[in-house]
Amino acid sequence: LIDLEQNDNERYKAQNNYLTYKYETLLAAPASEKEHLREDILDIVDGLILIKCPSEFAWNLYFDWLDPSSLSDLELEKLATYIKLFDKSKGYGLVFYNFLI
Repeated sequence: LIDLEQNDNERYKAQNNYLTYKYETLLAAPASEKEHLREDILDIVDGLILIKCPSEFAWNLYFDWLDPSSLSDLELEKLATYIKLFDKSKGYGLVFYNFLI
């Protein structure tokens, strides 16, 4: 369905729903399956970040799983894209916006 959808907004919704489903599956999966599911989710997230999908869940997962030691370890382009896509007055948007200023 994701590959066949022509409307970008509908495709983004479908991708976000699929990502949410995979993440919830990861949370409930047995320990032996978690690493494989995590790799699948990371692949999906990387793709969504690459195309600058407006899925806040995907972007938050991306930054959560990077686990940088400081904000300066993050790519400035990705921080700027996050601020453009999402609200800069709360959550990661607030932190990133203040860091860049």
